Amino acid sequence: MHRLPSAARAPQKKRRHTSRQFRVEDPPDSLPAPDAAAGEPTVERLRSEIRELRRENECLRDERDQRRRDPLTGVHDARFFYRRLREEIARTHRFGAPTSILVVEVLPLAELTYVSGPAAGHRILRWMVGMVTHHTREFDVVARLGGAELGLVLPSTDVSGTSALAERLLETLRREDERPPLPEGITLEVALGAATAPVHGETPVELVMAAEERLITGRGVDSVRFGVSAA
Repeated sequence: MHRLPSAARAPQKKRRHTSRQFRVEDPPDSLPAPDAAAGEPTVERLRSEIRELRRENECLRDERDQRRRDPLTGVHDARFFYRRLREEIARTHRFGAPTSILVVEVLPLAELTYVSGPAAGHRILRWMVGMVTHHTREFDVVARLGGAELGLVLPSTDVSGTSALAERLLETLRREDERPPLPEGITLEVALGAATAPVHGETPVELVMAAEERLITGRGVDSVRFGVSAA
């Protein structure tokens, strides 16, 4: 066999030299064995890790909720109130246990603030918060909805249970020794309104609107006036 002349041979591509820094090494024949101490993941081990993550999430949520408090009264704010109310209504739809709310408002607190200054109005608000929290359960939610209005979320509480709580609050208000002193010429009224899911509504907004409507229409019945009127 005759060889072609060197000039007629096909040109050969020059081999590029790759830097050792970017050279891809051949994969090893075998991967390192997993840590024997860790062991194979089991269902119980995964469940334990999930429980631990849930506990950590609850701690983080509690810390966040502690920051979401009304700076004047120390109770929860309106945002927390509506979030918890939404959760309890969802539980009502799922399990059938009723959820109630109670709205408590001091009227007209602005008049007291105008006559005696903001500090006097703040004292009334703190007194009202103390009175309400004294009569509620540990898992009930007390929040300031704004101004002189408080909102209570009462899980697993029906209409009769809410009425009983409202009556206890009114009885405390009727006792003169429990009421804070007011300057002459100032008369305040503490009014209450209640609503229960799913009887009076199935959303947080519907429940709050129903409770506030009952607060307005029930004044004189579900309310207590106190103070000294001007002569």
